[in-house]
Amino acid sequence: MPLFQYFPENYMWSHAVQHALNNGAPIGEIHLAGRLLGDAARAGDGEAWYLAWRPLAERIRGRAAEQDGQARAVSARDTYRRATIYFQLAERFLDVEDPRRRECFEAAVRCFHRACALAAPPTEVLEVPYDGTSLPAYFLPAAGDPPWPTVIFFNGLDGNAENLVMRADGLAERGLACLVMDGPGYGLSLRARGIRSRYDYEVAAAAAVDYLCGRRDVNARALGIVASSLGGYYASRAAAFEPRLRAAVAWGAIWDYQKVWEGRRQVSAGSALASPQRQICWVLGVETLEAAIDVLKDWTLAPVAHRIRCAFLVVHGEHDRQIPLADAVALYEAAGSADKELKIFRADEGGDEHCQLDNVLPAKQYIYDWLAARLVTAPPQRRAR
Repeated sequence: MPLFQYFPENYMWSHAVQHALNNGAPIGEIHLAGRLLGDAARAGDGEAWYLAWRPLAERIRGRAAEQDGQARAVSARDTYRRATIYFQLAERFLDVEDPRRRECFEAAVRCFHRACALAAPPTEVLEVPYDGTSLPAYFLPAAGDPPWPTVIFFNGLDGNAENLVMRADGLAERGLACLVMDGPGYGLSLRARGIRSRYDYEVAAAAAVDYLCGRRDVNARALGIVASSLGGYYASRAAAFEPRLRAAVAWGAIWDYQKVWEGRRQVSAGSALASPQRQICWVLGVETLEAAIDVLKDWTLAPVAHRIRCAFLVVHGEHDRQIPLADAVALYEAAGSADKELKIFRADEGGDEHCQLDNVLPAKQYIYDWLAARLVTAPPQRRAR
C-alpha cells in the first residue's frame, strides 16, 4: 500500500515521520511538531524542521527525567525512547557542518542510554573493537538460557543503532540475542568519530563476529546478520566474505549502488529519497555528488554475490520507489547459497514500499521467524575447558 505521507508534497520528511511512527512515537505527539511545518514542507526548509522538533524533544526529555526521579522506571524508559526519536528527528535535515546536528544526536544517545539502563533486562551499552578504534553498539539478550544464537543488526545510509534497537523487539522472544551497531558511516560512528563507510563492509562485520565469538553467552555456531536499506548491501558483502555467518538477510536489496546514485543527480523534496544528496557525500567523506558517484564504482555485488553460501533471504517491496525490484531479483539470482529466498511484499499485504516502511510489522515477523528457524536449533559451540 502507498507510504503514509504526513507531508504529501515531501517524501523525505514523510519518510522520517514514518520511521518515528514505526518505532513507537504516537501520532498525536508527532502532530505537535508536524502541524507547524505545512509551508516549510513544500520548501524543504531544514531550519524550520529543526525548530519544530527540538522543543518537542526537550519537553519529552524533561518528562522522562521527572518520571525517572519518581522511580517510575517503565514510564521513564518509554519516554526516554521517545525523546531519543525526537532529538534524532531534529538533527536530520540540518547541514552536516552545523554543530547543532552532533549536539542533538548526542542528546538522543544520552536519553537512549538511560532507557537501556531502565530496561528489564537492561540493554548492554558497549564498544566493538574495529580498525584501531571502536564502534558503538548495544547487546540485547535473548529469552532463555545462554549461550544464545545471535543476530548482528546493521543500518543503512541515514540510520542509527538506537532506531534498530527499537526495531529489534521480537527477536528475544524468538530465542535470538542481538548485537546492534553504529557501523562505519552512520550514527555516532560518523557524527562523533568521523568513521566513514566503506565498500568492503565485511571488515565491520568481521569485527562484530570477532566480538561475539569472545562472549561466553553467545553461540558462535549460530550467528546471523540482518541489515536494512543500504544495509542490504552491507549484509550481502558480509555474507559473501564472512564464513562464520550461518544466515544473512538483505532487508531491502542493493545491487549496483553507483547506478542508484547516478539516477539521483536531480532531486527535489518530493523525490523518493530518504535523505538529501549531501548525506552520501558525508557518509563517504567527499565534497561533491560527482566525487561520491566515483567512489561508488566499487559498491556493486555483481562480482561477489556468487560467494554467498550461508542461508540467504532477500526482502523487497514490490513498489519500492527508492530501489527497483529488479535489483532484488538480480541479487537473489546471483547468490550462491543453496538455501536462498526472495520475499516480495506486495500491495495486497502491505509493505510494498522501501524496506516495508509503509507497514513494517509483517516484514519484521517474517524476517525474525526466518532467522529463528535457521539459528535457534543450531548446536552450541564447544568451548575448551
